[in-house]
Amino acid sequence: MERQIFLDRTAKAKICVDFNVSNVTLWSALTFKTNSSLARMLRKVAIERGGIENSPKNFQTIHNTSERSMTQVFSDRVKLEVFFETGQVVFVVDDQQLSTIENPTMTDFYGLQNNAISLAEKLMASE
Repeated sequence: MERQIFLDRTAKAKICVDFNVSNVTLWSALTFKTNSSLARMLRKVAIERGGIENSPKNFQTIHNTSERSMTQVFSDRVKLEVFFETGQVVFVVDDQQLSTIENPTMTDFYGLQNNAISLAEKLMASE
């Protein structure tokens, strides 16, 4: 997964208007394709307005098409289970359901991934 800042469309459109930049300029900044002072400022504003930066960490994604589900494994102890039929995302730690999120937005989902990565790193560091 490449480094990127995720932000909803409305917030992206507002940034483009507020800073008089094109969608392409904002996309280039949020996907770290550019690193100018303008790009760095746009990334900062995007984070301030609710954007979430993914981590370029390695994790495994398993798709089960017959069950219409996906599991992302962040460590032996931490995973996210996504159920497409119900829209539920289940946060699992040590094979125990920590929480269930109903129909999260993509921004919410990226936040869950970042939380899972952080927790997996903390648990591995404490072992």
